[in-house]
Amino acid sequence: MLKITLILIFILIARPGYKVMPVLAEETALTTVSPEQQEKDLAEIKGIVDVFIQCSVRGDIECLMSHVSENLSVSAEGKTLDYNEFKARLEYIFKNSVDRSFDNLKIIESNVSEDKATILVEYHAKAFDLVKSMDSEVTRKVQYSFAKEGGSWRIVGILTIS
Repeated sequence: MLKITLILIFILIARPGYKVMPVLAEETALTTVSPEQQEKDLAEIKGIVDVFIQCSVRGDIECLMSHVSENLSVSAEGKTLDYNEFKARLEYIFKNSVDRSFDNLKIIESNVSEDKATILVEYHAKAFDLVKSMDSEVTRKVQYSFAKEGGSWRIVGILTIS
């Protein structure tokens, strides 16, 4: 059935006069790199995500911010935060929570090009909320976007999906 569907799609696309329009122009413009370089970059990016989460557990804002770009854009809960707003939000969270932990980190999807990358992760987070005096638990899906700045990968976007 899948074979027939793919053949029909090919026939529709190959028809004379049919125009294929790119849906995501930015993605179509990505420069491809060798598989070896992709693996190397992906390993580096996974390491940054791991360190980023470890810094969150410790409440180490300087460590967290050392991995993000000054052009950072964070989208969560219907709000968009820039670098300084994100840093202020972290300061508030770390001041008002203790016993932070992250587990079950799973990489769902990744895409690496020459100077841009995205990685979609899922994890389970726990903390004790000092303001509400109660435990807080959540499973999150987060997409991290990276760009090379000065030869190093930096987080330029954080999108909380769920």
